[in-house]
Amino acid sequence: GGGGDVWKEWGLARDVHGQHVYHERWERYEGGGGGYLALRSADDGGRDAFLIICGNHFGYVEDRPTTQPFDQQHRHYPSLQALVDDLVEKPNNRATVEAYLSLKACHGLIRPIPSASSSPPPPA
Repeated sequence: GGGGDVWKEWGLARDVHGQHVYHERWERYEGGGGGYLALRSADDGGRDAFLIICGNHFGYVEDRPTTQPFDQQHRHYPSLQALVDDLVEKPNNRATVEAYLSLKACHGLIRPIPSASSSPPPPA
């Protein structure tokens, strides 16, 4: 695939050569048609959560507990990216960076629950 069929994600950490030590490449699944559903929930604090179902796959992601506006010490940053980029260049900021970047996420498969009247699967 190419164009809109591929999404690339690079991790925050870099090696001594400035290369990202973590990378994910996501590509549209061939024949990945089927039912689709996307749900969003936001609480009063501005935290978002998404549940996305595509065919028999689901994904869930919940925003980090630290949202803008930042605490008083970091209010002058124009964006989360600018804040994190600056913090990773300075020593002893790992916990702060993780607090700004951490989130809950999972992926799974939806499998039908066999009915009581269905035959058991054959032995493996």
